[in-house]
Amino acid sequence: MTKTEQLEKIKAALGIGDTYHDETLMIFLEECRDYLKDAGVNSATINSTKAIGILCRGVTDLWNYGSGTGKLSAYFYERASQLYYEDSKSEETEDITNDELEEILKKVIEEYFEAHDVTSGKDGKTAYEIAVEKGFTGSETEWLESLHGDKGEKGDKGDKGIDGDSAYDIAIANGFSGTVAEWLDSLKGEKGDILRIETISNTETELDVTVKANVVLRIFKPVTKLNVSVETVRTYAEWNFIFTVAESGCTLTVPEWLVWDGNEAPVLQPNKTYEVSISNMTGIAYISKGAII
Repeated sequence: MTKTEQLEKIKAALGIGDTYHDETLMIFLEECRDYLKDAGVNSATINSTKAIGILCRGVTDLWNYGSGTGKLSAYFYERASQLYYEDSKSEETEDITNDELEEILKKVIEEYFEAHDVTSGKDGKTAYEIAVEKGFTGSETEWLESLHGDKGEKGDKGDKGIDGDSAYDIAIANGFSGTVAEWLDSLKGEKGDILRIETISNTETELDVTVKANVVLRIFKPVTKLNVSVETVRTYAEWNFIFTVAESGCTLTVPEWLVWDGNEAPVLQPNKTYEVSISNMTGIAYISKGAII
């Protein structure tokens, strides 16, 4: 995919239909692409549909309408590491000798010293020279021989352990009935929902919003008052929303059944952006430590 095609995909995910912010969004997109490249992710992956999710999250992280500053989230860094790991597993590597490895390391160190203007320090004393200063008398060979202790006695052979039950045997013991193949099939869970991103292009600073289950709701402009309710579901779900505090501050109201992580409501700072994550499994609302952007 070209960068222009990726930009259109990201705009569609963020619910942006106009072209007014294209130049700014492209700058953020290129910044995220450069980070992935510097992190070791290959160009084929960066230019594929596989990277759309992380690029979309990165652009969302960097976009801060309130203060004009941005910071990539922990999720972005984790996903970048995963992509790099997946690329490294798929590439064929050749065996190298110890001498070749030593040359590679030597070259890397030299390039680092040169790039950071590091000069070599004065050679320190050898371990033998220090030993002589501390009272050792004898040649260097004698000192090396003095480092070898007496050979210890061979320990007794341990008893053979008892073979443990297999996971299938344990499942049977706990009530499962069926063959091994049927048990293996039972371990496969249902496919999870794809996390979507929705954007509210608000003009007001006081909002009443309902966050849908398994959706990240992004409130585009800073707010002074935010009343949040969540969509009711009967299965496990998560609700996430991102908002920016106005310069004059913001009053945040969430459902009464929620408990803030640490049993203490967060102190919101002006011109900062926060992400709140809610789970109906725990009934606890987690907010990013301090401002995320």
